[in-house]
Amino acid sequence: CNPLEMTVSSVREDPFLKVQDWFFAILNGKHVGYVGMGIDESYNGKRNAKCGWVLGVCVLKHYRRMGIGTKLMLRGMNQLKAKGMTVAMLGVDDRNVTKAMRLYKKLGFKVARKEVAYEKTME
Repeated sequence: CNPLEMTVSSVREDPFLKVQDWFFAILNGKHVGYVGMGIDESYNGKRNAKCGWVLGVCVLKHYRRMGIGTKLMLRGMNQLKAKGMTVAMLGVDDRNVTKAMRLYKKLGFKVARKEVAYEKTME
C-alpha cells in the first residue's frame, strides 16, 4: 500500500479518470487501507456500457483477513451502483501474492478475459 498522503496526492494531481471516488479505512487513527473506484466515460460511451472500474484496493498486511478489504470493496461497488453503473471491473495479476483474487471471487467477480504481457530485459 502507498502511504495515505501519497495516494491522496496522486489522486489530486494526476487523476486517471475524471470520475473517481476513493474510500479510506482508518483504524485507531491509522490509515490501514483504501479502495478507488472510477468511471471511464469514454470506454462506456464507445461500448454503450455502464461499467465502473476498481482502480486500486489495498489493505496493509497486518490488517488483512479482518474484513477491511471486503468492506472497502462493498462501499466502492455501492458507490458505482448509486452512479448508475451495472458492472464493476478490475484488473489483477494472477500471480498476486496477496491472495486478492480470493476476495474478488468472494464478492462475485468472475474472469472475463485474460491478457498477455510481454517483457524484454534491456541489455
